[in-house]
Amino acid sequence: MKLRCLLPLALALLAGCSTPATEVVRLRDGVLRAPTHAEASTYCEGLKTSAQPIGKAPGDTGILFRCR
Repeated sequence: MKLRCLLPLALALLAGCSTPATEVVRLRDGVLRAPTHAEASTYCEGLKTSAQPIGKAPGDTGILFRCR
């Protein structure tokens, strides 16, 4: 393949891999995972509740919390 065809593909792959996760993910029994405590608080404030931290998420991927 020509270099002109490979360059946009490589850039797209690199951009996708470097994008941080900014989502709150529901895990089990009302437990949620967020990348930061600030994002957890913002999420719970949207539900008119407050964030209750539970601990670190597995693999240091953020924090576990509940909205109370």
